[in-house]
Amino acid sequence: MRFFRSTFLKRLNTIGNFSLSPKHGSVSSSCAPNSEAQARQQIVHSLRSGKWRPSARITPIEIPLTDCFKRSRRYMEDITRIYQRGQIPVRQVEIHRRHKFLYGFANGMRAMGGTMNVNDNLRRQLSCTSKRNSLLIAHTPSERKSLKLLVAGGAAIEPVPGAFSLKNEYEHMNPRARERARIKAIHKLHPDWTFCLYSAAIAHGLQVPHALLDATHIAIAKGRNWRKTEPTIHSHVLHDPITTTSDGVPCTNIFATVFECLCATDFRLGLAIVDSALHNHLVSRESLIGHFEQHARYRHGSHQARKTLMHADGRSENGGESVVRAIILELGFAKPDLQVEIEDPLNPGTCKRVDYYWLLEDGRVIVGELDGFEKYLKAHGSPYKSPDENLRSAIKAMRNERMRETSLNLAGMTVLRFSYADALDTDRFFSLLSTAGVPLA
Repeated sequence: MRFFRSTFLKRLNTIGNFSLSPKHGSVSSSCAPNSEAQARQQIVHSLRSGKWRPSARITPIEIPLTDCFKRSRRYMEDITRIYQRGQIPVRQVEIHRRHKFLYGFANGMRAMGGTMNVNDNLRRQLSCTSKRNSLLIAHTPSERKSLKLLVAGGAAIEPVPGAFSLKNEYEHMNPRARERARIKAIHKLHPDWTFCLYSAAIAHGLQVPHALLDATHIAIAKGRNWRKTEPTIHSHVLHDPITTTSDGVPCTNIFATVFECLCATDFRLGLAIVDSALHNHLVSRESLIGHFEQHARYRHGSHQARKTLMHADGRSENGGESVVRAIILELGFAKPDLQVEIEDPLNPGTCKRVDYYWLLEDGRVIVGELDGFEKYLKAHGSPYKSPDENLRSAIKAMRNERMRETSLNLAGMTVLRFSYADALDTDRFFSLLSTAGVPLA
């Protein structure tokens, strides 16, 4: 408390004349310009004796919060000049005893516009960072304490130690965007860390399934002593010393990232990752095969990685289509052709692309379409539209899909529509494909 009082007195000596109010626990200007020395003596005496003198001539007005230990001398001089010009008729400097904050003009001199406390200020900053799909970093101990209070109250969440976000905004973020925000925050807090595995895949822009995004993965050198302090941060030995920078963070190169992911996960989830790497033209199949042959010796999971790479196809447009294709192959059905264009009989000259395509020996064609309501809401929903407008857009998109299905039926094809949840129910999905006549491998 002695250190805080001395620091506070220095700030008061810099910015001008004040007196103390015990009712509000505040300091406010109440002296004429020719009595500055007397006012300073009253403040010093009151703080040292612990007795605050009342001031009844003015009513203090609360204004935005700033941290007293971050005030620069130049900023205080600017405040003093504005006050002397008469642009600030009344000022209040209020001490928060627990967190040691100094109230004053900040954030662009939002003078006299109303009251604002630390929670309002931090909530606004958290809201701004959440809209940018990022986390707010606590730079000072005082900010960390205040943000911790918001976390304790249930308004905020701390996904990474030292990085915060509004709880509702964070929970409504896309899982990949959420992991990307965690990676960005960890990089700011620990610039020398290198990301690997699924975190590196997110940095490279790959379609990582949501089931693999429960932790952030850090690469460490062989023989390095790593003490695990956070359950959501996992460390792995860096086998390939060649690293790169992607999306502004250091991570393993794309070849090592894909290889490590395929070795660590199963066929379904790994196929989504390698398909997205081929779809985005980040790597080629030949270069991946060469990297696998060079680094697969004595590596756990290398056999599974080769199997997944053998079925990889860059024509798959998203991770959901890749996972469903992996389920089709696991059930023993023939490998479907992807993104085949079919001429629309209702509109000659235009083509419709289908997700899965099987050409039978008798000439019949079976088409599989991965469907789901989420794609309608995400593709046609906008935060700038009302809920009714978004609903009408989604219904219009569903109507267009029905017309598209009608065109495929008129072309003489058997159309199968199924969702991602239907594909995960393997017994029902096997019955659907076999009844439709999809051939076995």
